[in-house]
Amino acid sequence: MDNEKIEIGEIIGVFGIKGEAKIYPLTNEKEMFLTFKEFQYQDKHQEGILLVERIRLHKNIIVCKFKDKGTIESVLPLKGLKLWVPTSVLPNLDNDEHYVYELVGASVWTDDGMELGQLCDVMNTGAYDVYVVKDYENKEYLLPGIPEVILEKNMEEKKLVVHLLPGLVD
Repeated sequence: MDNEKIEIGEIIGVFGIKGEAKIYPLTNEKEMFLTFKEFQYQDKHQEGILLVERIRLHKNIIVCKFKDKGTIESVLPLKGLKLWVPTSVLPNLDNDEHYVYELVGASVWTDDGMELGQLCDVMNTGAYDVYVVKDYENKEYLLPGIPEVILEKNMEEKKLVVHLLPGLVD
């Protein structure tokens, strides 16, 4: 598990005139970026490591100054790069909390024993998460991530148990 990595953000442009990069975070917990010392990157043409010189939050983005990238011209070619970190550097969560990557792929069962499908994504909508479940015919179900619907998360069995409120599934 130590060599697993997770995509955490994307460089979307340059910030200011001092060679700082704007990073779009792929997490609601933007503060976790402040703990990262480096990012891995990889695309069709290049891969490597970017070392963090300083990093800060700015509105809904992350602003990062990378070591050896002190000019706008040195940051511009990084635009579009996906940034990754090892899962081992992610902050520990409470026992009842899980990262999305840990949940994706779980089998989803109803509380009356019917297999609904497999969890393929969790979307954040602001008010609550929405669990995206695909059945074996590729039909998608959107389930609100509320306690009345998501009854159990069994990480050992990689299984979710849900209660289908009227109208959630046709």
